[in-house]
Amino acid sequence: MLLNFLDALRAAGIPASVKEHLVLLDALEKEVIERSPESFYYLARATYVKDEGLIDRFDQVFAKVFKGCLLYTSDAADERSSVDLGGRRIIKKKKDSEPA
Repeated sequence: MLLNFLDALRAAGIPASVKEHLVLLDALEKEVIERSPESFYYLARATYVKDEGLIDRFDQVFAKVFKGCLLYTSDAADERSSVDLGGRRIIKKKKDSEPA
């Protein structure tokens, strides 16, 4: 999937290099971010986008390639009993004050 992402970025006119792709993979392997779609989005954007004029284009490519991965803010996630992270459902522990 990540190679498809690299190809899609290039097709959209974003000059994404193989070196940048390897930097992204290395960062993921070293777990420099938390495992969430939102953190991955910001890491990928920081890695590939060198011109802020390309951020909108990056957003469109990211949304197309990773459709189905929902990005929750912490506030939105706090309102739900579970959070869907791209097909993986994370069940949050109930707080002591919440009834079972």
